[in-house]
Amino acid sequence: MKALLEYEDCIVGILMGVLVLGYEGTLAIPYAEFLLEIGSILFLLFILFDIVNEIKDPDEHIAFTLLAIVHNIVDAILMLGFIDFFFELNIPLIGEYLVPYIGNLTFVYGIGIFLIVSNTLWFVNVIRSPLMKS
Repeated sequence: MKALLEYEDCIVGILMGVLVLGYEGTLAIPYAEFLLEIGSILFLLFILFDIVNEIKDPDEHIAFTLLAIVHNIVDAILMLGFIDFFFELNIPLIGEYLVPYIGNLTFVYGIGIFLIVSNTLWFVNVIRSPLMKS
C-alpha cells in the first residue's frame, strides 16, 4: 500500500520536521505556514498508508512492527494537531489537549526536532534492513 518506496514516509516526515522548524522561525522557509498546512494533510495520508502497510506486511520482528505503528500513531496525532490548529476543526481531544501547545513556539520546536530525528532513525533502519538480510 506504499505509493512508491518503502521509506517515503520517513522522507516526508523529515521534510515535515524542517517545515515545522521553518514555521517556528528557526529556519527561513518562505511560505512555511502554508506549506505546513498542506504538508500536514499529505503526511497524515502517508502515515495512514504506512500503518496499513505495517499491519498487512510485517517485515521486521513483531517488536519493530509495533514500535513502527506506535511511532506512526504519534506522528498522526501531531499532524492532526496541526490540522486542527490551522483549520480550526475542534477535533475531540486533539483540539482540547494538543492545540493549545501548538501555539507555544518552544513546543513546536520540539515537535520539529522529534519529526526530524525519529524519521531519520526509521529511514536509517529501513535502508540498513535489506543490507543486513543479504
